[in-house]
Amino acid sequence: PGQRRRRIGLDRTIVCYSMGVMVTEGMRNGFEGMIVGSAASALSQLEESETVLQCHALRSLDVLADLFWHEISPALSKIQALSGDEEFPDAKLAALVSAKVLFHLGELDEALEYALAAGDRFDVSASSEFSRTLRGRCIDEYIAIRVRQDGQAKDIYPGLGVVVERILDECVHKGEVQEVLGVALEARRLDRVEDTILNGCKSAEERVTSLGYCFRCAQTLVASRSYREEVLRLIADLHRREAQPDQVAIALCLAFVGDDRGVAEIFSMLLSSSASSPEQEESNEL
Repeated sequence: PGQRRRRIGLDRTIVCYSMGVMVTEGMRNGFEGMIVGSAASALSQLEESETVLQCHALRSLDVLADLFWHEISPALSKIQALSGDEEFPDAKLAALVSAKVLFHLGELDEALEYALAAGDRFDVSASSEFSRTLRGRCIDEYIAIRVRQDGQAKDIYPGLGVVVERILDECVHKGEVQEVLGVALEARRLDRVEDTILNGCKSAEERVTSLGYCFRCAQTLVASRSYREEVLRLIADLHRREAQPDQVAIALCLAFVGDDRGVAEIFSMLLSSSASSPEQEESNEL
């Protein structure tokens, strides 16, 4: 009571002048009715020997890490140790808190390692700077590994592939199909390209549009000739699966991979179809 508060802008920020601390609504999750001016209380609980108190402390630190990371950083070694303790029930949460503190300290590679160790505690759909930055780093690292190993790479970090799959699944859920296709093409994940086209697109029109996007990417972004041919053959195959295949698009794909016979067969079929069309029959009668 008596504290002055003011709401600012669209991010629903609350500034508590009397405590000199800025707390966003997102950071207050779990702290309804409380004004937190320091991480000292949670850090004190972390030093207790009882596991229940340590777990409670980590839940508090997870919410406070983006704001009070500088206070939490001296206890980083303690939190990292808990994240590596297989018997500790909230080891993944400890890994997530470690990742957030390391992120703010500028140790992005190590932050990524701990974020991956956090497993499903690492929310890939969050809009925070921490999540956005590490999502991008996950994808960049994954693409670099896959390209370096010609599409046969294993994860440098345990769980990297799992997190990337979660990121791509979230994009498909949001309808960001072309973003998923771009990442999959760069990472040489043709299985993911095929699955996204067949199961991520909601209509035949969207599938055809997405295949057109893949074709443009293959022509402009894919440097490897052999891989580009694989992509184009897949695009042609996916076009063939449509109820009304775009024969011209298929012919273009086959032309770029040097399949002259396939192109000739399509043109022959198109000419035969045109010759037997009702319009052509009417013209012949005249």
